Amino acid sequence: MVIRAGVNIDQRNKDGYTPLAHAIVRNKADCAELLFDVGSTMSNMREDIKIPGWMNDIIAKRKNVKRCVLT
Repeated sequence: MVIRAGVNIDQRNKDGYTPLAHAIVRNKADCAELLFDVGSTMSNMREDIKIPGWMNDIIAKRKNVKRCVLT
């Protein structure tokens, strides 16, 4: 609902966390994937966020889908 309202999904909060960073820190793969589906990026995340293996799997899956669509 908030996403449909046009909220900036890469906006940092007062602690410097984006919604995607919160999903990663709290180990919420389903939330992270949803945020990617609606256009969230990792470019605005704090540098001290450790990217877990499951997040790399989501990123790799997105790259593979994009590659298939473009070829």
